[in-house]
Amino acid sequence: MKGHYIADVMEGSLAKLYDIKSGDVILTINGMPIEDVLDYRFLIADERVELEIKGKDGLVRNIIIEKDYDQDLGLVFDNPLMDKERVCRNRCIFCFVDQLPKGVRPTLKYKDDDWRLSFLDGNYITLTNLTEHDIDRITKMHISPLYVSIHAVDPKVRSFMLGIPETDNIMNILQRFKEHNIMVHGQMVLCPGINDGDVLDDSIKRLMELWPSLQSLAVVPVGLTEHRQKLYPLRMYEQHTAVSVLDQIEKWQSLCFDRLGTRWVFAADELYLIAQRHWPPYESYEDFPQLENGVGLLAMFEKQFYKGLEKYKIDTHTKVRLSVATGLSAADFMQELSHKLADDYGININVYPIKNNYFGKTVTVAGLVVGGDIIEQLRNVDLGDALLIPKCMLREGETVFLDDMTLDEVRQALNARIRVVDVDGEAFLREVMKYR
Repeated sequence: MKGHYIADVMEGSLAKLYDIKSGDVILTINGMPIEDVLDYRFLIADERVELEIKGKDGLVRNIIIEKDYDQDLGLVFDNPLMDKERVCRNRCIFCFVDQLPKGVRPTLKYKDDDWRLSFLDGNYITLTNLTEHDIDRITKMHISPLYVSIHAVDPKVRSFMLGIPETDNIMNILQRFKEHNIMVHGQMVLCPGINDGDVLDDSIKRLMELWPSLQSLAVVPVGLTEHRQKLYPLRMYEQHTAVSVLDQIEKWQSLCFDRLGTRWVFAADELYLIAQRHWPPYESYEDFPQLENGVGLLAMFEKQFYKGLEKYKIDTHTKVRLSVATGLSAADFMQELSHKLADDYGININVYPIKNNYFGKTVTVAGLVVGGDIIEQLRNVDLGDALLIPKCMLREGETVFLDDMTLDEVRQALNARIRVVDVDGEAFLREVMKYR
């Protein structure tokens, strides 16, 4: 029988109280096998839990634990998922991983397509590797919400974009989710001439029928690097084509608001920047269901910034010089906020748009700026009291850029104080005001 190795037992936990030790193996819970962490969480939720534990000595014992509903046991496993991750087997014509420069660390090339990680971490998945067993587990345990890359509902278009046989019909799966009240957030990566225009209209029209199960839909422009040798020839959106897409989406938003009471479909901030059109007001993003997808991030940052300013008295006598490094796309926005700080608070901020030489000039977002490019473009620049960079430039939970350069290496190369700031308008303001 498959068991799960216990790597650690948290101090003060129920497991510690019942003398469960690291190195033990958990075999079953309430007589049921444990497929993965979702099974584990589902099975331990009850107030009475019976564990079958195999000790280091090979002896098996049953432990009955009485506890509060949903109280955790305090067990830590060597593999947080408690199962092998499912890799992506699609061959998407727009896949960003396939466009990475040579020499990147292997972890950046890993492509998961695991519905469990969609639920646990908010990863977008295609559902192309979903089995009947998976669907049964999702509906039985009511795994919700899930984050799904739809791209198009026309099977031919979607299959072409994903590089899979034309047997895929995502609408059938999404309809089954709706029947079981499984909530979903969808996204469409828009590729000019492939899934925009009439295909986009058709997709939005048909996907609307899945509301409220399909709670929101994000439309995101394709991202292309300069490392696309031997890949399908795609093109970027330009100002006039981005304007056309935004007009199309805003038409649907109006229709959705009338019929559903929500705008439901949202364009990524990047489309507004490409179109050189100001993004909608804060209220238009409702409860910001697609914030992690770059939808409404600028509106929220702006709102947080100006709300935070209310706490500070105007004082033009302060003399502070700071610098901000960001991507090309956000530079004008950050410059506008910096002018406000200079005019009313005497805080002068130089905003430095970092050209992306690592991925290519077509990549303009701050989250893909690397340490090497910052050093190359800001070396010998007087950065003032500190250089502020957004946290999204670094790997989550680490101080390493995507080119494997560390934050300390950048500090030493620039001989500057560098402060990492959350992508939050009020957090940015608090950091700036520290230097008054």
